[in-house]
Amino acid sequence: MVANIPIERPNTYDALTNKIADLQAQVDALTRQSKYPFVVSHDPGIVDFSVVPDTGAAGGANLTVNDGAGGPLLRTFTGAGGQKTSKLYDQSGHIMWGTDEVAGYGLSEPTLSYGMSTEIAGNGNQSMGVNTENTVMVGGVQAYNPAVLCSITIYTLITNYDFRVTAQSGATTVSTSITTGLNSTSAITKMLLLPATFMNAPVTLRALVTPRSASGTAWVSCSGAYGIGKGYYDLNPGLH
Repeated sequence: MVANIPIERPNTYDALTNKIADLQAQVDALTRQSKYPFVVSHDPGIVDFSVVPDTGAAGGANLTVNDGAGGPLLRTFTGAGGQKTSKLYDQSGHIMWGTDEVAGYGLSEPTLSYGMSTEIAGNGNQSMGVNTENTVMVGGVQAYNPAVLCSITIYTLITNYDFRVTAQSGATTVSTSITTGLNSTSAITKMLLLPATFMNAPVTLRALVTPRSASGTAWVSCSGAYGIGKGYYDLNPGLH
């Protein structure tokens, strides 16, 4: 027999007080627990918001925010390259902004246009010596896409010359392959993959011509220079 232990009688003030304290402790314990996975729906089968496990290689959680009718507004998921990626959609379901899931850095959407201009003033004709690499166009950009596409037309009578495009940020320069054996006026498109360190940084693009057969002059124009996703870059290895 244990002495001096008070007997708690049902429905007394002390008993109710203790029950309330027990319930409060249970509520506190539950509210400290992570609600995961977490899904909010306003109708059966129509998800408004969810945080669920990502079963892809990136792991972690996938966040989904929908528009009230089941359409996407914001999503995170494991991309094609195994990297965690995110996409932002408009009210019609079009991707308006997205990280590049193939490169694992930079943006795949939107693709940003870049300006390039001739390297010399006046009529744009540039004298070029044989076997000397000449900058014929240059452009300064702030890079956000992991790759660049440049379409340039070279108007010249030189019958044998090389062409390439470079991108420089700080002390780092990357280059496309060199297209050789170009003859007279030529329209050329090249794609250039940028390193992750070039993202959200100033980048200088240069179009370079090296005459091989003889010296001469050239006039150049740019029909397009813009950022692209690595997925589109990978589809066109002949333009690298």
